[in-house]
Amino acid sequence: MWLFFALISRFLWSGGSAMDQVLSRAHCAHRTRSVVTLVYCAFLPFAACAYYLSAGTHVPPVLFFWVILGLLTHLLALLPYYKCLRQEQAYNIVPYMELTPVFLTILAMSLRHEHLTLLQISAALLVIFCGFAFSWDFEHGRVKKKILAYMALSSFLFAVTQFCIKSASALTDVWTVTFYFTLGQACVGLLMLAAFGRVRKTILNTCAATSGKTIFLALGSAFMSFLGFASITFAFKYAPTTGHVAALSGTQPFFSFLLAFPLAHLIPGHYEPVVRGRELHWKLFLLFGILFGIYLLGR
Repeated sequence: MWLFFALISRFLWSGGSAMDQVLSRAHCAHRTRSVVTLVYCAFLPFAACAYYLSAGTHVPPVLFFWVILGLLTHLLALLPYYKCLRQEQAYNIVPYMELTPVFLTILAMSLRHEHLTLLQISAALLVIFCGFAFSWDFEHGRVKKKILAYMALSSFLFAVTQFCIKSASALTDVWTVTFYFTLGQACVGLLMLAAFGRVRKTILNTCAATSGKTIFLALGSAFMSFLGFASITFAFKYAPTTGHVAALSGTQPFFSFLLAFPLAHLIPGHYEPVVRGRELHWKLFLLFGILFGIYLLGR
């Protein structure tokens, strides 16, 4: 069951990345703080849902340490992430995040003393490599170094966030962890909205200019992130090791690539899949590698 939730979280986050791209480019262009603030505020109704679903169990104080650390690193990770989304398509950005499972596995092995078998390590490396290979620039035959540098920083911070989720999931039930993380994000968003007049003005002007479409996009992104967060928390809680879940992030580039085609029709002008013959064959080959790696990882 953990395998299903680990995969569905990647699918949901891929959908959220597509909405983030539209927000960062068309709706709040050149205003990274405005995008982060708007999306964080949109977590408020979903925090209420998580509270309703939580078991109301005793919460150990150490949980708040992991929540605060996770919130801080997640907020910092979003800054280079949104900067990259203004320059590249989301399905080209996501593969660079294959550095996240590498950092996360290292953290788990160093701090939690977790271990994978040789077969599982090989499977994890296969999934991660195939996912990262999706980022190859076929037109120029290179990896984009500036994007790689920004996303390497973002990936490390996302890895710390996921390590905090893993640590928190061992302390209480899934929905309680989800509630405190999403509530924290909503509170940070509301504080930023109150503290930064320029951010507040940008959001209000953008919402008025788009007839409220920006709000729906932010709610959609927050909803995808909320469900993805709950799913990954469940996976971390019941998976044999952190590395099992981390390796499955290699499927996210495929999901982003797959979603690019319907989104190009639903959001014309903002989401453009560009796939040529040789590139399509290469991506299909990499997909086979990802699926084979998932099969080996689950053995």
